[in-house]
Amino acid sequence: MSHDEHKNDIRIGENEWIAFIDLSGRYESAINIDHIIHKTSDLWNSLETECVAGCCGIDAFSFYPKDIISAISENDNSQLGALIQETINEIECLPTTVVVSNRLNNYEDKAVFIALLNHLLKVITSTNEHA
Repeated sequence: MSHDEHKNDIRIGENEWIAFIDLSGRYESAINIDHIIHKTSDLWNSLETECVAGCCGIDAFSFYPKDIISAISENDNSQLGALIQETINEIECLPTTVVVSNRLNNYEDKAVFIALLNHLLKVITSTNEHA
């Protein structure tokens, strides 16, 4: 597959992506999630390695498992899995299909963002199990 085929997808591995869902006609229904993701700000800060979110949005972050493992080794992650699960639960309850974050400089379909959070949770949980 060419890079263009995954242009708006979120890369989570060498050949793995979370597929973009078009937001056309739905931007006005977006709910800001900054107050929800704030509790995991250390993780977001540690994953912001490719650029800065203010410039590149979600593409500023690396979601490869090795980079997530490196990011969590820099933080106190004893509660991180629980915080991410709490974040997922809160976002799932939002009465919208579109979320927006000023911190991440990103609009995203709620299902795509939850898939990203589930990816983070899976990597963190498997790391904690092997610790």
